[in-house]
Amino acid sequence: MNRDLPCAVVRDVAPLYVEDLVAGETRALVEEHLAGCEGCREQYAIYQEEMEEETHVNREQNAVEVDYMKKIRAYQRENMILGAIVSFFLGLFIPVALVGFSVIANGGMEAYQWARLQVAWHIGILRMVESGAIVCALYLGANYLLKRRRIKKAK
Repeated sequence: MNRDLPCAVVRDVAPLYVEDLVAGETRALVEEHLAGCEGCREQYAIYQEEMEEETHVNREQNAVEVDYMKKIRAYQRENMILGAIVSFFLGLFIPVALVGFSVIANGGMEAYQWARLQVAWHIGILRMVESGAIVCALYLGANYLLKRRRIKKAK
């Protein structure tokens, strides 16, 4: 059996050889041929250079894509935090709005109501913080559920 490979076969297999996708026996035959054929060695060197350039370009492109994805993730995180802060402050003003509407509906506050408000101001602030925390928790919970839903749809 003649084990000499024609140059055309070696040139056809060279891209696979460069990427290390050939079997052991094929690899040995190609290496044996490259050792004795200057033209095929030159072609192999060209394939190898192209492969290195392509690998370098792919690495750069992957780095750019990863950087872009990191920026998107940071932007999403910032928006979630900003949304949580805004929802907290909106929640803070729910008790104030409720008291304000009742005062407007009753035509003002009586002296005894002012006195009660001055004594119990800390309870009002506690209620404000409580409602702010509830609204913030609702916002974060809804955001989490929507994110899980998007991930499920993507799969």
